[in-house]
Amino acid sequence: MKEQNYPFRVPDQLYPMVDDHVLEVHNKWQKYTRKDVSGLMPDPINVSSDELFAKVVILEPDGEVDETHTGVVILPFQQAWKPSMFVRAKIDQEINMPNSRVIVLPQNSITEEYIRLDDTEMKLLDNNGLDIIYEKYARIINVSGAAGSLILHGDSFGGLIAYGIAGIGSLDFEVAGINGDEPPNKDRSIKALTKDFMKSGGWSMQKDAVNDSGIPSLVEIFNTPGMALDYARFGIASFTKFNKLIKKHMASPHFADLVRRALNEYPGSEARLSTYAKTGYVEGSQMFDHEIVSDIAGLELAHYDGVASHAHSTMDNPMASALSKKLVKKVVNL
Repeated sequence: MKEQNYPFRVPDQLYPMVDDHVLEVHNKWQKYTRKDVSGLMPDPINVSSDELFAKVVILEPDGEVDETHTGVVILPFQQAWKPSMFVRAKIDQEINMPNSRVIVLPQNSITEEYIRLDDTEMKLLDNNGLDIIYEKYARIINVSGAAGSLILHGDSFGGLIAYGIAGIGSLDFEVAGINGDEPPNKDRSIKALTKDFMKSGGWSMQKDAVNDSGIPSLVEIFNTPGMALDYARFGIASFTKFNKLIKKHMASPHFADLVRRALNEYPGSEARLSTYAKTGYVEGSQMFDHEIVSDIAGLELAHYDGVASHAHSTMDNPMASALSKKLVKKVVNL
């Protein structure tokens, strides 16, 4: 596809998603500095109770809130609430859910804790897989002011969690749409997962994805010292007990079963193949194997390539991340 004359670059398949509203959003973000971004960021709020410890971020829309849908943005593995994640989540909201309240679920990092498991839950995580995490997040959403049906968005590990939340379900909400791009879905060793991750991203590809965004504040956030610090924190955080267990089960996520459960086995209700579910994957990424889920009814697969495709790092471009989720908006009439 011929590259379009826009102030940002995205994979070829996403250019048709660009409209006047998308350009307006991007134009606004071109004017922000890193200092502006830090000033705009809302602080996490504590939604803990006697049986639950959690912190979330609530992104309010600019105008009146549409209570028929609530967006949920799940951040990638070990990505806490920080300026780069705010830029990604807020652009997603402004492009795809401009009238909806959005609940952001950050991940535990080296210094920040947003979700906590007690000793019994940690044993369940160790022995039984990620279901305890999905259940925990479903409860967190319930106590975070979600209204109407949910639109679940996430990249990488966040995409895996999106399908997990939908599969666990709740009597308090329905899921209208799921978008999980580049979720780890292969059954492999932890060593192989790490190797595939390193093959699918890295410093230069992430830099290229950030530069493609055309967002000056993000380029400033990911200058060389900023990126070096981000990489160092990510590496250290991977050694915490919690994140080591998460990584263990990311290497064997049973993703196909997870998707089928999200679409067909919603607890307490009949099969709901009417829920829109889409997963995107990028050329050159080793994180996702589309053949594993190619025969699942109700799941839409989207393949992304072109000069603005940088394997797994592509979604570090907030414009690519947001546009990849724009189909959900069309299907559920946001």
